[in-house]
Amino acid sequence: DSAVYYSGLHGASVNFDFTFESIWNYFRLASHPTLSYTFFMLIGEFLFPAKVTGVLLVMLFMTAVALVFIYKMFCGYWGHLPRFMAMVFTFVISFIPLFWGTSTYVNVDYTLILFFIYLMYAEYKGQAIMMAFWTIALLLNKETGWMIVAGYYMIYLLRQWKKTKGANFGL
Repeated sequence: DSAVYYSGLHGASVNFDFTFESIWNYFRLASHPTLSYTFFMLIGEFLFPAKVTGVLLVMLFMTAVALVFIYKMFCGYWGHLPRFMAMVFTFVISFIPLFWGTSTYVNVDYTLILFFIYLMYAEYKGQAIMMAFWTIALLLNKETGWMIVAGYYMIYLLRQWKKTKGANFGL
């Protein structure tokens, strides 16, 4: 899969001409609606043309940002952990084999995780515009992003409904 995605990214960078047609034709990789993935990964491809290094650097940067967001959510959103414990849990998450294996691989599925973390962080911070942006990024990443968004917003709406009813059942 990695070679297919990267060759599509390279083709998108070569054929990009600032038109909607080039975005529509070349940003969809391997028959997936990968418009948001391609948008972010092409930053690396434009910086280091025809080398996977640029794409992996973008992935590394996006992963580091996601880990910072996870740490902040451990401190204030998911249980108000002490800073040291939040750091330990974030460190453990960063060494999960699935996390390691997919962060160094040109893979559309990995950005689903990153965009979802960004969406949760935007909710935590109360940033409605960023929530909309990361929702759209998930929807325009891969088909499974639609399921993630559907599940997330079902829980989100349930939590909002419970807040208005004055009941909090741990959601």
